[in-house]
Amino acid sequence: MPSCKRLMSSIAILLAIFIASPTRAGDFKEDNSKITIHAPDGWKKSEEKETEAVMKLTLQKGVPEKSDDYYVLKIGHVVIDEDATVEQFKDGMIKSFPADWKSLGVTKVTVGTDKLPALCISYSFLTSGIPFRMDMYLFRRGRQFTFFQFVGTEKAYDGLHDELHKIVADAEITSADSK
Repeated sequence: MPSCKRLMSSIAILLAIFIASPTRAGDFKEDNSKITIHAPDGWKKSEEKETEAVMKLTLQKGVPEKSDDYYVLKIGHVVIDEDATVEQFKDGMIKSFPADWKSLGVTKVTVGTDKLPALCISYSFLTSGIPFRMDMYLFRRGRQFTFFQFVGTEKAYDGLHDELHKIVADAEITSADSK
């Protein structure tokens, strides 16, 4: 049965190629903000509809009932007519954060494959006695202020830290003035 041997060889080669190829859980494209997220395994689009006009896409990893491995990524953007810097926009935004949130600092970073300048704004807070963490990457494109907001428990952050930074670094972000 020479044809059976050829078939088995072909299947073995295809399996070897499939196993050796890097895989991604998915690419999530958000047309309004012109951003594509290349998510590692385990991330999926939230089935819940966004209730705020600012929020454009929500991804999640893990199961909400298991807070130690559950994390949420929200992408949002705001278009303004004012001529504000990222720092000025951030200052106005954090005034709306709850008073009991503790700032973990603000650092200058880059986002996306084009390494756009951004601020990483980090806060910790307690909910039902569980420590949570929020990291927001805020950047400007033309008149748009865009952000990636990661929220999860501190324990989940400890396990996902590198993955969250990779999501931010690998994002494809089209400039606001591109068609």
